Amino acid sequence: MKNNKIQKTDSGGDSFYRDIVITDIRLHSIKATNPKSFSRKIEKSIRNKKPGRVYSNQIKLNQEGTFSLSVPISKEKESNKYKTRFFIPKNGIIPISMGKDLIEKMKSLNK
Repeated sequence: MKNNKIQKTDSGGDSFYRDIVITDIRLHSIKATNPKSFSRKIEKSIRNKKPGRVYSNQIKLNQEGTFSLSVPISKEKESNKYKTRFFIPKNGIIPISMGKDLIEKMKSLNK
């Protein structure tokens, strides 16, 4: 996920929503070195008021040729004050692309 728009919106009480819009997904063959936790990346993006990028290696390949991603948000991290909501773009399309490392690996396997 890249350039996710993260914002705090008032939910009408003492709690806030963390709205995350998934704008794209990029697949890589190399594991990210020292990735920050999902929750820390969300907090940083909110604090800086800038889009962010998160990393996950929890991909499940389904029999029908699709895949699903798990979002590692623990219930303990999500307090009564903050609730995380995920959205897709209004057009319903999330582009999926290959990172440069995956492109290079695919080229080397095809030789």
